[in-house]
Amino acid sequence: MALLSDTLAALLRDALAAMGEVPEGPLVQPTQDPAHGDYQSTVAFRIARGLGQPPRLVAERIAAHLAHPMLAGVEVAGPGFVNLRLA
Repeated sequence: MALLSDTLAALLRDALAAMGEVPEGPLVQPTQDPAHGDYQSTVAFRIARGLGQPPRLVAERIAAHLAHPMLAGVEVAGPGFVNLRLA
């Protein structure tokens, strides 16, 4: 499970680096509700202010950079959550 989380965090880190913002701390965690996917990230909320953009727009930009065979889907939910579904 840790290897999977590390791999997802690396994908997010790459997406964030493309935007010029890589914050400290955890980038991804398992979801509490399986209806929201397998993992989720709230990182858009943490970097939105520094980018001068609303969290949802930042989450959409992050999602647009996430493509990997292990991901069956990436969706933006609510005000800026990035939900990840594993393949």
